[in-house]
Amino acid sequence: MISDFFEEVIYFVLLMFFLLLCFLIFIAMDSCFGKKNFEIDNVRFKYYKSGYMTYVNSGKSVVPVYHPESYNIELKELNQTCEVEKSEYDSLKEGDTIKVKVSKSSFFGVRYVLNCKVKKIPSYRRD
Repeated sequence: MISDFFEEVIYFVLLMFFLLLCFLIFIAMDSCFGKKNFEIDNVRFKYYKSGYMTYVNSGKSVVPVYHPESYNIELKELNQTCEVEKSEYDSLKEGDTIKVKVSKSSFFGVRYVLNCKVKKIPSYRRD
């Protein structure tokens, strides 16, 4: 009697694990094979994060972890941040129009920046 209950609990846990695994695989496939295209957006602002060091306990010793500097831009229409190279960062100004590669999820309809290789568009007006 008790063993039947534990057997049903184990089957239920395995079923939930399998459903969660299927859902995660579905999300991964959707993000990999979603529509990829280029979109035009404006730079809202740009910011620089200097490199810094954090320390993590690993057993009885403390291990330093270095986080390198990063050059970031915030996109106006997509409302996302992406990291760019230093040369691209230096050439951009706030309000510049750029072209970025974007992936759109077919199931969730979410757009996210895949590649932030900046291609400036000098005289584009968005109406």
